[in-house]
Amino acid sequence: MTTGSPVISADSHIQEPLELYEERLPKKYRHRTPRTMTDSDGAVYRVIDGKRPRRIEVIDALPRSAAGKVLRTVLGEQFAKP
Repeated sequence: MTTGSPVISADSHIQEPLELYEERLPKKYRHRTPRTMTDSDGAVYRVIDGKRPRRIEVIDALPRSAAGKVLRTVLGEQFAKP
């Protein structure tokens, strides 16, 4: 059934914009906020105070099956560490 209204899955997660904390918190707290850094090789990392930086892979679209489900195995293959 198509209603023309957007649907939000209760099981999905909504990711906040990467620059959210850097732009919205008072300046005196910004040095401790989660932030994005780009390495010299162009890799993007998410840095959170007190934690090891995590690399972020940005893709245009998720691989999906004919039924519309995300193909997690394909994602795993695309981003597997060599």
